[in-house]
Amino acid sequence: MAVTNPNIDTTLGAAAQTLLTSSTAQAVLVLKATATNSDNQIHSVSVWRVPTPGAPSNNNRIINAQPIPPGGGAITLNLTGQTLYNGQSFYAAADVPGVVNLNLSYQLTQ
Repeated sequence: MAVTNPNIDTTLGAAAQTLLTSSTAQAVLVLKATATNSDNQIHSVSVWRVPTPGAPSNNNRIINAQPIPPGGGAITLNLTGQTLYNGQSFYAAADVPGVVNLNLSYQLTQ
C-alpha cells in the first residue's frame, strides 16, 4: 500500500470552494487543519463534507462559522481523523474573502 502525505495552503473566499476531493482509488485522511487570520478583526471559517454527487448545504456542514482571532491568530480545526472516500469532498469558506488562510495536511492511501 502506497502512502503519501501532501498538504494544501490556500486563501479562502466568501463562497464555498473545493479544498480536497477523494477518488474511488484513494482514501484521504486529514492529519491536521489550521486556519489563520491575517486581518485585524475577528473572522470565521466554515467547512462542509460533501458526498458525490452533492453541494455544500446546511445538511453537510461540519464546521459552522468557527471564529479565528485577529492579527495573525490561528486555530486548529476539528477535522483531524475525518476520512474522504468515493468522491467525497471538503469545501470551505470564510466570512469575508482574502484574509483567512487554510492549511490542510492529509494522507492518501491506496
